[in-house]
Amino acid sequence: MNKFIDRNHELTSLNEAYAKPGAGLYVLYGRRRLGKTTLLRRFCAGVPAVYHVADRSTEHEALRLLAQSMSMALGEPTLAEAHYPDWYALFRAYDRFRKGRKPVLVLDEYQYLCEAQPALSSILQRYWDEHWKNQEVMLVLSGSVTSMMYRETLSRSSPLYGRRTGQWLLRPLRFSHAVEFLPSRNPKDLLSLWG
Repeated sequence: MNKFIDRNHELTSLNEAYAKPGAGLYVLYGRRRLGKTTLLRRFCAGVPAVYHVADRSTEHEALRLLAQSMSMALGEPTLAEAHYPDWYALFRAYDRFRKGRKPVLVLDEYQYLCEAQPALSSILQRYWDEHWKNQEVMLVLSGSVTSMMYRETLSRSSPLYGRRTGQWLLRPLRFSHAVEFLPSRNPKDLLSLWG
């Protein structure tokens, strides 16, 4: 596994959140190249999780790709073979096949899913209220377009407002941790590279 530097606090927070009983909806955001994906993949390695990273697809393709991620993570080929007319159908299929301890669903680069389906936060809000909020499930929404993540998940006007259990704004690497990446560099070079 790759070197894991300066994200132990966040990883501990995710694991503690997972250990809490009941449903949890978490938001992880911050600008690009800060380690959100590495952090989430590390977290998912220790729990029964579906980790999905979205891209700029059409809605139809986004549904198909998420179904593939679910299928691979859950070992259920039928999830990838079926056609899903909407997000509710896909989430219902996920609920039928998820198993084991508290399941985790991570939607990384969530802003791309919102571009494909602008009503997705409303759809998730409805599904959360009707199905997940009283179950043992953890949903993590992560993204790197901070303004869009705020608008879609954290602002008072967001359909998901009041439903999140926690949030993390990932900050840039601190200089004190730069040495762990490049231990053989002198402090002047490190400061220049870090800056």
